[in-house]
Amino acid sequence: MTQDSSSAVSPSALDSASLRAVAIAAAQATGPGLRSAFRGGVTSREKTNAHDLVTDFDEDTERILADYLLNAYPESTFWGEEDTQSHSAGIAELEWIVDPIDGTSNFVHGIALFSVSIAATINQELVAAVVYDPIAEIVFSADEFGAYINDTKMSREDDASQPLRSDERSLSLLTDYPSAEAIAEDGPLALEAFGDLVTTFATVRRPVSSAQSLAHVAAGWSDVWFGFGLKAWDIAAGAFIVQQAGGHFEAIGDATADTLAQRISEDDDVHPLTAPAYFALGPGVESETTYGWITRILEHRQRG
Repeated sequence: MTQDSSSAVSPSALDSASLRAVAIAAAQATGPGLRSAFRGGVTSREKTNAHDLVTDFDEDTERILADYLLNAYPESTFWGEEDTQSHSAGIAELEWIVDPIDGTSNFVHGIALFSVSIAATINQELVAAVVYDPIAEIVFSADEFGAYINDTKMSREDDASQPLRSDERSLSLLTDYPSAEAIAEDGPLALEAFGDLVTTFATVRRPVSSAQSLAHVAAGWSDVWFGFGLKAWDIAAGAFIVQQAGGHFEAIGDATADTLAQRISEDDDVHPLTAPAYFALGPGVESETTYGWITRILEHRQRG
């Protein structure tokens, strides 16, 4: 997969809308190669275990994105899942947080639930984001002015006078919990939680792509999402899109950080979020059951 990079952008273009536009162009540049490879017998290898896969396309896609974004903004820093440090331009005002293929296992197995995820921060504050579905060719994005599906702005539900949708029997939940690792860590509690969620919500789906799940919550295509033990590149873009669409995103379990941006550690080599759990609601949605289970699982883990 090869792609010509964009020309450098003026440093004065460090505004949210310009960053969003460049991120969209970078993401879309990866589309032809990913569509061509999809369901074409992609070869994978284990990264950490049989549930955590990587392919040559993850690495090639990340190189395309790094070339594009660093050519557009040469003084920026690039943090990618597959080869983070080699693309870093050092400490910079502008930072890109990238997952080249969020949902690699789906990509490998021919399931059209994966995405290219790009978030931009300025001085540790999220300012622009893109989640690109290369198979459906849908761009979810956000800047300081709002959130978008392709060129259409998502409607916000900021009217406090309207009642929240809290009847969970009518809500759709997206979560990758419990994973194999979670079952090993949480034991019977993981299965108890999953059973309660399945019987409480109208639907429960396990997409195994946090970025795309969050984008769907932002769009109002699903209602609730939660996850444990994720990295910045898994959730940064989707979280910002949810927030800018008028939804709610929360990092849970870290009392020392007040904002999402503060939870992105500039000192850690793998650039993780410090909170152990994450929770998202679509615009106008409330879910006490989900929040209750997140709290109970974290308490269980703290007890060891």
